[in-house]
Amino acid sequence: MPKCFILSPGNDTPSRATDLRPRRLPRYSQEAATQFFAESSTISPLDDIAASSTSGALRPAILGPLGPAQLTCLRSWRKLGLDPLFIHLTQGSGTPGWPGVPGDYLPLSREQLNLPVGRAQFCAFLSARGCTGLTCLGEADARLLRAMQSVLPCDLWLPSQESHDFLDSKHRQLELAQVCGFAVLPTWRADHHLLPMIPEDVFPLVARPDGSGTAQPMFKIRIVRNARELSDWLKGFHKLHQPVLLQPLIHGPNLVIHAATDVTGTPFALQAFLVRRKFEGVTLTIEPAPLDESLRNACIAFCRKAGIHGCLHFELVHDPRDTIPWFLEVNGRLGGTTGKVYALGFDEPRLLLSAHNLLSIPPTTSTILNGNTVCNRLALGKLLYKMARRDPRLLDDLSGMPRRWYDLLAGFFLWRDEIVHFNDLRTTVWYLRDWFSELLQRKDA
Repeated sequence: MPKCFILSPGNDTPSRATDLRPRRLPRYSQEAATQFFAESSTISPLDDIAASSTSGALRPAILGPLGPAQLTCLRSWRKLGLDPLFIHLTQGSGTPGWPGVPGDYLPLSREQLNLPVGRAQFCAFLSARGCTGLTCLGEADARLLRAMQSVLPCDLWLPSQESHDFLDSKHRQLELAQVCGFAVLPTWRADHHLLPMIPEDVFPLVARPDGSGTAQPMFKIRIVRNARELSDWLKGFHKLHQPVLLQPLIHGPNLVIHAATDVTGTPFALQAFLVRRKFEGVTLTIEPAPLDESLRNACIAFCRKAGIHGCLHFELVHDPRDTIPWFLEVNGRLGGTTGKVYALGFDEPRLLLSAHNLLSIPPTTSTILNGNTVCNRLALGKLLYKMARRDPRLLDDLSGMPRRWYDLLAGFFLWRDEIVHFNDLRTTVWYLRDWFSELLQRKDA
């Protein structure tokens, strides 16, 4: 493969980032917030769970649609004896049958949250219930919360603005990854005016935008088969604020490394997981994997240099031709595999509280369920249905039948699931009701 095109050490790598800006509370919440912080000030940052939960001071909250990761946060925090808050960004009036305390659930539409009245309702909800901290998953939701940070009556459990700006630039991530010891794929940058000379034997390439909002029309990922297709595709952009990034397409399993870091950016929990199967961008199966010392050291160095505080995960891809795990990107928040790794014993929502010195740091390696596989049974069922109908878009999957059929069908019944927890059927039923409701709404539309 050719030598990497763009990677060179830059001067814009941020130092360790800690957000110490003072918070301004809105008038309607000042009294409640003062009382809340007065009550919670006697709690030692590393006291055990019982002390935190019995005092009522620790009230975590998550904002977003009802997805597996949001459900996992609520389950994890309730298992700790806490009373979490859920701000449900929904298209309608919310999902009936909320399985927690009725007053701890607030359904809001995104349109409402973008209006002053909706934001006031949102902040009043957090203040009245003594919310300790708030987090989310989606990039758009994170931008919205950062814009509101000065009026939020609680802490915001997201990477600082400085860390976020750094992580938003994929080429800066690649530069730092190479400095820290990760293997980085050959990478080119291309736009309307800059079309690099790329050998034909390197295609197909994977194209990604270099940051959110840098390309119009927007895209997340694009497979480019040859130079002609690349040139034609680039001409279709109205705006390109940054060149798109191009890397060779690797057909191999993904290695996802979940981490939690303290305020200095130093990881206190690192665990690798192998993703063997994906479908329509959704991780179908995941299982624990060993993490060798070189990758561990690279992860620690990256976190420290980027100053990431909280929960994050690295995404790499294994090339079956040389077994090298190639660095792809880092996501600085809870993510789409949070629910799956929770089912395997890696409790990210719990670690998020530890990262912010609200709970003691728990052991992680001893709780990992090695030898187990977790799936998303809803997505797996969708794949099996399409395979049964011999969907032409699934040529790779169809070519492996009946062996592929047998593996997936057996796994459907034998693998652990990130949604269905028999020790928590109430939240399971609540989630499935919401899932089927949205499915019917899409069909009616």
